[in-house]
Amino acid sequence: MTAFSVLGEIAVDGTAVTRRRERELLGLLVAARGRAVSVERILGEIWADEGGRAAVQVAVSRLRTLLDPERSGRATVQSTPAGYHLAAPQNLVDVWVFEDLADQALAAPTPTDRLVLGTRADELWEGEAYAECQASSLRTEASRLAELHVTVQESRAEALLALGHPAAGVRVLAALTPEHPYREQLWALLARAQYACARQADALATLATLRTRLAEDLGVDPSPLVRSTERAVLTQDAALSSASQAREVRRHLVRRRSLRRCRAASVTAGLHLTG
Repeated sequence: MTAFSVLGEIAVDGTAVTRRRERELLGLLVAARGRAVSVERILGEIWADEGGRAAVQVAVSRLRTLLDPERSGRATVQSTPAGYHLAAPQNLVDVWVFEDLADQALAAPTPTDRLVLGTRADELWEGEAYAECQASSLRTEASRLAELHVTVQESRAEALLALGHPAAGVRVLAALTPEHPYREQLWALLARAQYACARQADALATLATLRTRLAEDLGVDPSPLVRSTERAVLTQDAALSSASQAREVRRHLVRRRSLRRCRAASVTAGLHLTG
C-alpha cells in the first residue's frame, strides 16, 4: 500500500513529489481527509483561477501515475461528481495519524497516557506540515497543525512534571521557547519545571525574560497565569509541587484544545467546499 507524508518533505513511499502542481494537489487531497475537493477549488488554490478543467485533469493524471507507476489499476485519487478525493487507509497518511494521536493525547485522562500518546505523535513530526505548498488553505492548515504540535509538547511536559520527571520536561519546553517568545503558557510551564528541578533563579529569570519581551515588543503585561506562577516561585509556594498546579495547566491545555477544534472546523469547512 502507498504511504503518504506531508510532515516535512511531501513524499509518496519515501520519494519526494517534485512537480509543484502535483505536490499542491496531493496536499489539498490529504488535507481534505478523504472528502472530495471540487475542481473549482483546485483551480482557485493552484492555478489562481487562470487554468481550466483540462489542466486539473492533467495534474490528476500525473499524480495517479506517480502513485501507481506500474499501472496496477489502483485508483488512489478517485473522481466523483463532487470532485476528487484521496482513497487511502488512515494509517498510511502521516498527518492523519499524527492528528488522531494528538487528539487522543490531549483527551487522555492520566499523565502516563498523555505522555505515551503525545510522544508517539511527536515522533511523527518530521517538520512543518505542507511546508512546500503555497495554496492559501494549506498555509492555514499548516498553522493549525503547528499549534497542535506545540500544544501536544506542552501536554507532554505537563505529564512529565506530574510523573516526577521535571528535568525531562525542561528539555522539551526549552527547545520550544526560541520559536514561541510570547507563548505565556509555555514559558510559565518551563518556569515550573525549572523550579521543580531546584532551579529557582532560572525559573525567575525565565519569567523575567518573558515579562520584558511582552512589555517591549507587544506593550502588554503578563497574563494572570504568568503573574501567579511568578509569585509562587518567589514565595516558594508549596502549591507549585501540588496537584492544584497540574490542574491549572490542564485547564489551559483543554481550553487550547477547544479553540483548536473550532479553528479545525473552520478550515475543514473551507477545504470541503465543492462546486
